[in-house]
Amino acid sequence: QGAALAQALAALLQPAASRAGGLFATGGETARALLSRLGVQGIRLLEEVAPGVPLGLTRGARRLPVVTKAGGFGDTEIIGHARRRLHAWLQEETAA
Repeated sequence: QGAALAQALAALLQPAASRAGGLFATGGETARALLSRLGVQGIRLLEEVAPGVPLGLTRGARRLPVVTKAGGFGDTEIIGHARRRLHAWLQEETAA
């Protein structure tokens, strides 16, 4: 059921993702389904936001900064931290 749920969520998010400036995806299966649905063929690693939480740029149909995190670890602050770092990276890119 997990794979079917991830695919359904990816289909639901696909229209909004085409307008997104960045993406944070938690849960490996969910991230894989969403990125695949967006035509992403890979991710070029830029940095590690926290241990096991990478920030990268997608490769494929669209260049999009993305942070991914496996669902089974991290404290309650990691999502907020990752969101702030993604936002800061986007501001740095805009200023460059």
